[in-house]
Amino acid sequence: MNAVQQMIHSESDAIFFDTNVDNETIDLEECIEQEEDYEENSEGDEEVVKENENDDVVLGEEKSRDNVPFFNHIDAANDDVTSSWSLLQPTVEWTPCVELKKGLTFKDKADLKTAVQLYSIKRHRMYEVVETKSNVWALKCAKHKEGGCGWKLRACKRKSHQLFEITKYDGPHQCVYQSLSRDHPMLDSNLLAREIENQVKVEPSITVAALIETSKEKFSYDVSYKKMCNAKQKAIHTVFGD
Repeated sequence: MNAVQQMIHSESDAIFFDTNVDNETIDLEECIEQEEDYEENSEGDEEVVKENENDDVVLGEEKSRDNVPFFNHIDAANDDVTSSWSLLQPTVEWTPCVELKKGLTFKDKADLKTAVQLYSIKRHRMYEVVETKSNVWALKCAKHKEGGCGWKLRACKRKSHQLFEITKYDGPHQCVYQSLSRDHPMLDSNLLAREIENQVKVEPSITVAALIETSKEKFSYDVSYKKMCNAKQKAIHTVFGD
């Protein structure tokens, strides 16, 4: 199973995440220690990385979107899958309309990023990355200094279940953000490529202008011609290869 393979093109924007894994993990004790260090040091972070400045969200190795990935919820008390969940069958869904929360797990970092991007776009919010490693991702609201918003998210890849788990979450946002008039920085070409993949598969000759209109209807944001052109090229590469 690959990274996020299908965005459901409906008002609910349902997303599922699967449980295929790789080998680089972090145990709970180490995760907690890193989280404590993060709490101690994050207030003085001078080199805050703004996500998506380089439009570099990882696409993984997705080649098709026929199988819908899914997400899981781990019981924090014993790391066992809750009784309502099966690791083999997706029975729970998360949508951008639903608040993120501690305990949500994702197949990999790319899936986690996609979920947070969609969450942020839906709420007209921005975030900044304060720590990023292969097995850790930590964020703060972009207005944590000027507006004092306490929104914060931290996720680690856990050895116990081999998934990216949200281990700390302070939300929702308390800041006031007006809807961006044109584009949203989190709506990058990688995310757009995933969104338009089915359209490109059905109609490879579809124009960039038509894709821009589709995106505007879905996200209520305009995107630049250049960004959508890049997205279309990525989608074509994913669907048809070189």
